[in-house]
Amino acid sequence: MKNFFIILLILILNTPSFSQEVIKNGCHRIRVYFNNESKDPFPGYWLDPPVNAFCTELPDSLHDKNLEILREELQKYPPKLLRKIKRVFVFDSLRFYGKNFGGTYYKHIIYYTDRGFSKMDIIRMIHHEFSSILLKRYRKKFDRRSWKDCLPGNFQYKSRGIDALMTPDADLNYNDSLNALGFLNKYAVYHFEEDFNSFAQHLWARDKEFWERLEQYPLLKEKAMLVISFYKSIAPELDEKFFSRIAGD
Repeated sequence: MKNFFIILLILILNTPSFSQEVIKNGCHRIRVYFNNESKDPFPGYWLDPPVNAFCTELPDSLHDKNLEILREELQKYPPKLLRKIKRVFVFDSLRFYGKNFGGTYYKHIIYYTDRGFSKMDIIRMIHHEFSSILLKRYRKKFDRRSWKDCLPGNFQYKSRGIDALMTPDADLNYNDSLNALGFLNKYAVYHFEEDFNSFAQHLWARDKEFWERLEQYPLLKEKAMLVISFYKSIAPELDEKFFSRIAGD
């Protein structure tokens, strides 16, 4: 993939926005912001109740770390998919509905936080949110019928994905009993999109345990293959071999 395009990270100096710019072959630009003054980071209605969006700036000491992670992770995608991202906002904290969020998205924008998170946590957040953007853009490409066939009989997702964040026990840790039912974690049972995201974020990360669990739990593997089929349908090079190589890096 690196042979097809190069992502350069260029610090834009002498501007009050403290923006960083990710440039792909001098054509497509993904602007990365670490503060909330460069542009209004949120759509206007997010600032009103009940959302009450709020963010705090990322310390300067964490800028380079996040730029490097973004460079490494975004270069994995084909150029046509990268064009679906226009901006990335990286904050110290994000609050919506009075609750702390690790990340979210809006149209062509990714938001995530880096408050004590590991590199792997950040990698997963980036791909988690980008997978939602792609799913929204190419929703007709995803095989929802086959996905539904993988769900337990009479199963219905609990509610909106936002409700998972309001529930203390809805964590992102692997869960053996849920894995046997085809869910990676407690968070995934709340909404289809979160279920999908949970697979996408691990496929794009170098997570050997994820692949081991796919072999251990057949329903997990079926759903993972459906997610891979989705990516392949929007970019043919993103096939099972591609994701296997990521896992082995």
